Amino acid sequence: MQNSVTLYDIKREDGNWFRLTAYLSDGELKLEAHDFCELAESMFGDSEHETFYMFDSENTQKLLQVLETGNLLEGLQNFFGGQMKDRDFLNSAKRTA
Repeated sequence: MQNSVTLYDIKREDGNWFRLTAYLSDGELKLEAHDFCELAESMFGDSEHETFYMFDSENTQKLLQVLETGNLLEGLQNFFGGQMKDRDFLNSAKRTA
């Protein structure tokens, strides 16, 4: 069984690059976002900015229900569809709490 998927990997013409990867291990979800962009450099002094979201096993199970899927990584791929839908996802995830 695959334990990671890239939810989006977007390289724009202006040189900005955004990637989100989901990892599933021991029934817990981890999302790892990488932004390589001018905004990150101006805010943090480095063009690479990383963000991590960790879901314990209970909240990972709740996401399965919210996404109405038996396969979380596949459900996440369907939800994102290769697009930056971070805000929509976080709003959906908040409803699981």
